[in-house]
Amino acid sequence: MLRVMDRLADQTDLTAAGRLDAVIRAAFDPPVSSATNVSAWLGFWHAARNDKRLRAINRSIYQRYRDLMTRLVHDAAVEAGADVDVPEVVSTLISLMDGAWVNLAIDAGTDAPEASSMAYVRLMMGR
Repeated sequence: MLRVMDRLADQTDLTAAGRLDAVIRAAFDPPVSSATNVSAWLGFWHAARNDKRLRAINRSIYQRYRDLMTRLVHDAAVEAGADVDVPEVVSTLISLMDGAWVNLAIDAGTDAPEASSMAYVRLMMGR
């Protein structure tokens, strides 16, 4: 997941907002959000609650994820001239995206799971 997102985040032919949109969309498109991956991640999150080693791996993954999203949100805010609290926007955005993943696990037929995340970003950026 992070490899796909890193590649998209570094695309120079997209605007900062375009890179952020591409990363959000990628989180909900195959291969990242395949039924197998969604189920595996939910199982991993559950297992990490009780296993120190898995908890450390999860923290490391989430730190990389937060760092990437922080860079993308910051760049998109600067590009839009938006005065936003970047850490707060990132925290809320990640929560929305994680919630959408849980919805995918409950109902794989969920339409446009990325829509709420993208709408939130647009609202925060004033566009």
